[in-house]
Amino acid sequence: STAARNSSITSGTVAPQPQTPGLTPERMPFTVAVNAGYGRVISRMEMMDGMSGNPRNGLNINAVMQWTSRIGMGAGLRYSGYFSGTDYGQYPLQDERLKLHVHYIAPELVLRQQAGKRWDLHQTIGFGYATYGESMRGITASINGFGTHVNIGAAYRLSQHFALGLAVATIRTVYPNQEIIVVDDNTTAGITLLTISGGLRILF
Repeated sequence: STAARNSSITSGTVAPQPQTPGLTPERMPFTVAVNAGYGRVISRMEMMDGMSGNPRNGLNINAVMQWTSRIGMGAGLRYSGYFSGTDYGQYPLQDERLKLHVHYIAPELVLRQQAGKRWDLHQTIGFGYATYGESMRGITASINGFGTHVNIGAAYRLSQHFALGLAVATIRTVYPNQEIIVVDDNTTAGITLLTISGGLRILF
């Protein structure tokens, strides 16, 4: 009867409705990311006679491993590589290609924030070891120095353990008492890079 049904409802005997699981993935403390994208030398460049092409533009590849605590602060280790080149058009180096590369590895401090259900934002800063190298005709020469970086990025969580990310970074490297093709306006031997890269993040 209607009275019986009303009595069962008020007495709490009606079975609860199943709840839909939330869409927010669980926070994961560790992140491993591999990225590739565009690199740009934003410091002044001195080009030798006969060079063609634009070694200011190149490929950036970077990888990082980070740990973040529950309060959004943590630490990580970052590698970044910049690869470019230029061609010679004059004798005796006609039709020869000079390859340029910058390698940088550094520990970093990490800040991370959650924005909505599936977006993560992060900011990092670090200081570490840098090398600059040139290679041509199978001969390679390199110099060592140090550098610093600032990185700002965002990631979209595809699932509990995978995300896609995009980041913008600046890397400033210095090579004391050295002379290289790329120099800053203050004549200190060094390179300043701007990079834009994206890739896959694995969270665990």
